[in-house]
Amino acid sequence: MPVPSTLEIALNRRRMLHLAGLAAVAGGTATAQAARPVVRAPDAHATAAHATEGPALRRDTIAVAAIQTRVTPVDAGNPAPQVAANLAAMVEAIGRVQAQPLRKDLIAFSGLALQGWMPADRTGLRRAAIADDGPEIAVLAGRARAHDCYISFGALAVDADWPGEVLAVTYLLDPMGRIRAKDWAPFADPAAPVASIAAHLDRYAEMYGPAAVVPVHATEVGVIAQSPAVNMPELFRAFALKGADVLIRPLAHGLPTWDAPACAAHTRCFSVVTTPAAPADGESVYTRGGGTVIHGPAGETLAEAGSKWEQAVVATLPMARHRATRTPLTVGAALFLPTYQDHLADFA
Repeated sequence: MPVPSTLEIALNRRRMLHLAGLAAVAGGTATAQAARPVVRAPDAHATAAHATEGPALRRDTIAVAAIQTRVTPVDAGNPAPQVAANLAAMVEAIGRVQAQPLRKDLIAFSGLALQGWMPADRTGLRRAAIADDGPEIAVLAGRARAHDCYISFGALAVDADWPGEVLAVTYLLDPMGRIRAKDWAPFADPAAPVASIAAHLDRYAEMYGPAAVVPVHATEVGVIAQSPAVNMPELFRAFALKGADVLIRPLAHGLPTWDAPACAAHTRCFSVVTTPAAPADGESVYTRGGGTVIHGPAGETLAEAGSKWEQAVVATLPMARHRATRTPLTVGAALFLPTYQDHLADFA
């Protein structure tokens, strides 16, 4: 039997500490939450190449909350207390938004909601990273079950199928508490020790199928695509071509004011952009915050954060009407594909 590394021992110890300290957070005993296995849905990494056909909508109008939380910065040397504090803030925010008269079908958090901004090497990032079977997923899956909703959030993660790697992913938990999707970031900063689809394209496509390179997920609240990508219109148009209704964008900071409405209008999709709230003065070197916004498929603003501070941005999406009236995208492939093909080397 191989001897576990000191890093694996440290990660396991952190998870045990979490299990001992999350009882109040989980709405029950943390041990009970973690004991119930959280499994991936059959297509947690990939769906059909085109997801226009899927489950019937649970209702004609889907209620969405994009929650802009203030994030506790994480100490790369000892991340457990800060990750636990951020998890507690997420759980509290879910309870608060679901206590309102309008029950939410989909709740989205930012890309920093759980682990915050943390400059670190690969070892430091792995200490803070979560796993599919870890207590953080168990707790949030419990909230998804309790509130009968989907929950989306960005996170750093580890995966037994990718030993040694740190993954930047966006999770989607379904109302049964399953991992409905675990979408990798398409690209990563070359200087960051984080894996991306582009960096491992051949192996990734071989493991999960070509459809998972541009993944869309057919759910009872719409066909969902998730990505933290910025300034990548080709990606979001590809999501739309595969049938996406809703683009979830879990970001680390706000966008230029033109980006989010343009993305929604160019794809004819609903767009949910969730950013962190601004930290308190002196709390972190990461000082930008705010910018959470929900747009309709014509680029119209449905709801937006009124400040850079903590809040929930709520909108109702007329999904059935959108599907009944939506027209196909105009791509003009005959005009543009030859140019793309001529310049493929420039895009590598």
